[in-house]
Amino acid sequence: MREKVKLISAMLVLFSIFASFSPASAWDYAGGASNDYGIAHRGVSHYSYRGGGSSIPGPCWVAARQGGPCGCTAESAIFGTTVPVLHGLNLWLADTWRTAFRHVAPELANAVVWPHRHVEHLLSVRGGQMTTSGPYGVRTLRITPGLVFVRAEF
Repeated sequence: MREKVKLISAMLVLFSIFASFSPASAWDYAGGASNDYGIAHRGVSHYSYRGGGSSIPGPCWVAARQGGPCGCTAESAIFGTTVPVLHGLNLWLADTWRTAFRHVAPELANAVVWPHRHVEHLLSVRGGQMTTSGPYGVRTLRITPGLVFVRAEF
C-alpha cells in the first residue's frame, strides 16, 4: 500500500513539473467568461499566464505563478520596481490598486482597474478610447462603465 501511495505522489509531482513547462502560449483560465476585449477572468483577483513570448519583467513571472502578472507589470511601468510589497501595499493584486489609490477622471489617471480582476498602466485617453500597456502588450480599448481610473502615487 505504501508503495502505491509513493508511486501516485511521484506521478503527481512529475505531472506538475511537466505542466509548468507546457508550451502553451495563451492565457489559461480556470473557468470564467470573456469580457468585451476577449479577456477571461475567474471572478477573483487575477488569472494565470503560462508560456512565453511576452514582455513581462523577470520578477513578474513569480507574480504570474501566483495568479497574474498584471499588478506587477503596472508597478514596474509606474513605479519602476517589481517588489511584492511596496509601502505596505501588495501591488501585485489588482484590487489593491482600486482600494489604495485615489479615483480620478480618466484624463488624470495613470492606471486603469477592472475591479477584482485586472490592472494596466494607462498611457493615454482620447475620446471614448484609452491606450494601455500591460501583460497583453500595448492596446487601444473602449472606455466602458465599471472601469476604475486611479492616480497611483505615494
